Amino acid sequence: MEIAFDLDGTLISSNFPEEKCFWFRSFFLKETLRRGTKRLFRKLENHGHMIWIYTTSCRSEAYISRLFRAYGLKPHGIVNQDRHNQVKAPCSKYPPAFGIDVLIDDSPGVEQEGRTHGFKTILISCDNQNWVNDILNVLKKMELTEKAQQLAGTALVGYVLYGQDNGSHMYYNAKGLKVCSKCGYKVDPEYVNPELRIDKRNDNLHEEKR
Repeated sequence: MEIAFDLDGTLISSNFPEEKCFWFRSFFLKETLRRGTKRLFRKLENHGHMIWIYTTSCRSEAYISRLFRAYGLKPHGIVNQDRHNQVKAPCSKYPPAFGIDVLIDDSPGVEQEGRTHGFKTILISCDNQNWVNDILNVLKKMELTEKAQQLAGTALVGYVLYGQDNGSHMYYNAKGLKVCSKCGYKVDPEYVNPELRIDKRNDNLHEEKR
């Protein structure tokens, strides 16, 4: 997958614990990355994902590239405000215009835009101490869903958002969602085919309780 990360409040903030970088380059950095960024990026790259940076700040692509190189990281692509303005985007950020599959951001407004304009987002708060594992877990769920769709040979829509025994908050509030009669998972009727759904525990497809 092509996975993009926001900068301010997601990977960069003066309130974040700092990621370690090459000591001789630390003297030239205006900003530092959030602790865990290197581990997350390397795990994603090892799984074959392409990493992008998507920011509506006025940082230049050259500056962003230098910042990440100081940590031994090389994003596959960079979208800043100038590049974003070159496309006819219907909202403040529009990942599909650049072939990006998932956008990771700290802004609830961007998350809402994803719902409205049909692109996937993962919302990560600035005070989330387990942010790396949370992102990896959500992406794994997305991959399992896509794999099950391919194996089933059917075009299921969307993802299971809530489990009976977890506090995942991928996209929507859990209140009012239907519950599967077999596995106990809650499903979003807007994003799950009304005839079939995916059981995350064993990838079986089965009917949803109506």
